[in-house]
Amino acid sequence: MSELIIVTDLNWSRRTVLSTLAVTTFGGCVGRSGDKSDENSGNNEEKTLSTFWEYQLPGRAGTLSVDDETAFVAGTTYEDGDDGSTGHVLALDRTNGQRQWQVEDVGEGIPFGPYLTDSILVVVNDAGTVFGIDVNDQERRWSTSVTATPTTRPFAGQNTLYVGYDDGLRVVNPATGDVETTFETEYGIDFAAGANRAYVGSHRPTSGETVVQAVGDGGATWTRRFDTTDVGGIVPTVDRVFVTAGRKLVALSPDSGETLWSTAVGPTVGEPAVTGGSVHVATRDGIGAYLRENGDERWTAAIDGGAATSPAVGKEYLFVGADGEIRAFAADTGDPVGKANFKDCRLTTRPTISENRAFVGNFEERSTGYDGRIYSFDVAPK
Repeated sequence: MSELIIVTDLNWSRRTVLSTLAVTTFGGCVGRSGDKSDENSGNNEEKTLSTFWEYQLPGRAGTLSVDDETAFVAGTTYEDGDDGSTGHVLALDRTNGQRQWQVEDVGEGIPFGPYLTDSILVVVNDAGTVFGIDVNDQERRWSTSVTATPTTRPFAGQNTLYVGYDDGLRVVNPATGDVETTFETEYGIDFAAGANRAYVGSHRPTSGETVVQAVGDGGATWTRRFDTTDVGGIVPTVDRVFVTAGRKLVALSPDSGETLWSTAVGPTVGEPAVTGGSVHVATRDGIGAYLRENGDERWTAAIDGGAATSPAVGKEYLFVGADGEIRAFAADTGDPVGKANFKDCRLTTRPTISENRAFVGNFEERSTGYDGRIYSFDVAPK
């Protein structure tokens, strides 16, 4: 069995160092791949994913973002015997999981984010307040209150920053926190992404449809309607905008919103992942890869119980969350190559890949709150 470093850091005063650094074998919620069988794989080469480190949180991990050096985590801190909760943001060393710094009391509830722009880490709490935290000294450079409920994490467009709310899209200046523009929508924003412009989606349950719009400086530049409220996400690229809608993967023109191609993929989960010439889609049946040029199927792979998160793709391998597991597949062929079993824990973040590592957060519900953890996996199953 592979070894991992477990970093237990339950003293959350800002200036303290790590309280415990121990070496053990698959502690917490992670188990051996053999603990849970996959009836559909039939592949004896599927192995246990090697884990570099595991970081224990005194609460629940909400969102995760990783760059070349640091894993930034936003979540909720719970205190024993206290029904209240506070948001927190912390930075972990990407290579060993040691805590570099933390900022507490980022409002109530799990913050959205974090998103790093220059040296400012942007997070949004459940009350709608946007914070700009300087990663050099951990000082809050600015905070901006918005009288609406946030629905998306911060995301970047062309030289700007966006945050989705239940009444529309805010354009935020990351240097000052000023809200420069508000694009209002009738049904709020349920998912969004940015490239050369912002793309937003709104579910409209009364009409049974989802509206996807491209947003420029003057408002919506085009609008598309899908006859389903089961639209999981949108991923824009230079020449195509990919949408998972119902049981289809759809490629739209970024300039006009017209359909370039559409292909049946099964009941989709989350947003697609685009790498090179392929678009990878998670479904309630498994995972699949399709040619970005025309939507033709490259391969599909079944997952017992279906996928539970959007996929993340590296140079050679694809990672996706399943029922209590992280599964790894060969990106070119779809062959299952590795897994890690989280037993009774639930995933709270989609897998995130940074160079040779994959990262994920999960939690186990307890009587006093949540026991959350962040894991760092090797992206090349051994």
